[in-house]
Amino acid sequence: MSEEQKWLESRESEKKAKVGDWVTVKTVGLTERYVVESIEGDFYTVIQKEGTYTHRLTLDKNKVRKL
Repeated sequence: MSEEQKWLESRESEKKAKVGDWVTVKTVGLTERYVVESIEGDFYTVIQKEGTYTHRLTLDKNKVRKL
């Protein structure tokens, strides 16, 4: 494996969100930040809390971008 491939793989792993990371959702109308609550396969469960209100979404990994 070349140095360039190793570097690309390390960059890719840095882009993946982990539980507890802040993310944005790539969906029209949702502009706020969310926290990754859990990851099940290719699906991320993200959560946003405002006071006692909790907004929870389960999204494909392609709809989530790490901040």
